Amino acid sequence: MKLTKKRLKEIIKEELLKESKPFREWQDHRQNLIKLFKDAHWAVKAIPHKKKEAREIQKLSMKLMDLAEKITAEVIDM
Repeated sequence: MKLTKKRLKEIIKEELLKESKPFREWQDHRQNLIKLFKDAHWAVKAIPHKKKEAREIQKLSMKLMDLAEKITAEVIDM
C-alpha cells in the first residue's frame, strides 16, 4: 500500500483526535463544575434557608474545579 499525502494527513488527523479525547472529556467535566458553582451561587440568593448547604456546594465545586484543571494539564503533558 502506497502512503500518499492524503492518507498521511488522514492518519495524523486520526491520531490527533485520539489524543485529544481525554482532554475534551476533562474540559467537559470542568464546564459542568462551573455550571454547578453558578447554580449554587444562585441558590444562595434564591433559597435563603438553604444558604449553608449552597455555600458548601460552592466550596466543594471550587476544589473539584482545581483538581480538574490539574488533571487536564497532566492529560496535555502526556
